[in-house]
Amino acid sequence: MPDTVDDAARWVKVAASFAEGLPDTGGAARRRHAVAALADNGLTTLLGPARHSGAEQPWSVAHRVVREIAGVAPDIAELLGRHYVWFWIAEFIGTDEKIDHIGEVATRARWFYSGATDPRAAALTVTDRGDVMLFDGSIAPAVGADVSTMTVLQGVRPDAATPISALAYTSHPGVRVPGDDGTRIDVTSADIPWTGALGHVDKRFEPRPYNGLLVPTLDLLLLDIALAGRRPDDAVGAAVRLADHVVARAQRLHDHRRSLTDAEVRAHVRLVSELAATVDAALAPADVLGGGLR
Repeated sequence: MPDTVDDAARWVKVAASFAEGLPDTGGAARRRHAVAALADNGLTTLLGPARHSGAEQPWSVAHRVVREIAGVAPDIAELLGRHYVWFWIAEFIGTDEKIDHIGEVATRARWFYSGATDPRAAALTVTDRGDVMLFDGSIAPAVGADVSTMTVLQGVRPDAATPISALAYTSHPGVRVPGDDGTRIDVTSADIPWTGALGHVDKRFEPRPYNGLLVPTLDLLLLDIALAGRRPDDAVGAAVRLADHVVARAQRLHDHRRSLTDAEVRAHVRLVSELAATVDAALAPADVLGGGLR
């Protein structure tokens, strides 16, 4: 679906209405309310294929939605932004078969995702048991585990260096979320078929350049959240304009992900890093002065 001005404006209005309707309560109750409302108004499946009842919006619209919500509720915006990255995980690292299958099921079932705060973390141990893998360990810190449908498991085998990512229902018998803040996930002998190892064929990972866009995509969303609602002085205004430029450039990379090159990914990573430095510099005075803007 093309990224038209009307589509973007409509979804920003949906996001604004959602943010205005958030309850004043905090903690788990607020997160549960938010996740249910996000599903009901279509924001959970914003990136999902239209043929499966998703909105099929581009990443540039996802950024605008997250930024709009962040102006009112940064914590919920982060929950949604991280969900978008995990919702897209099959696109980032999966095979074509998994992209189609997970895209359909996740959209139709309106899955909501949780996982490690650091998407590069592979804290779990993976044991090969023939047709299945066993995941063991703890994911901490995590985000949104208490309100998620699906958990992204990431680990490594003792005899291999390549991380393995797979999806598990948060209700899986081997997955436990202690407490009510969603920041820790304990995993004990969670059995996942090898066919669920994303990006793997015959137990071997098949890399492609688009794998490298997962982390900077999350970083860019988090920078959007950091900038949302800030006092529009010259430094913040310049950072917002740069962020808009980087988001537009990122959209072009997402659009031709099948032909993306390693050099393009490296260049984008550098650009996101430069944006992060610009945002830090723009917000530093507020930190020093204790202005309460962060």
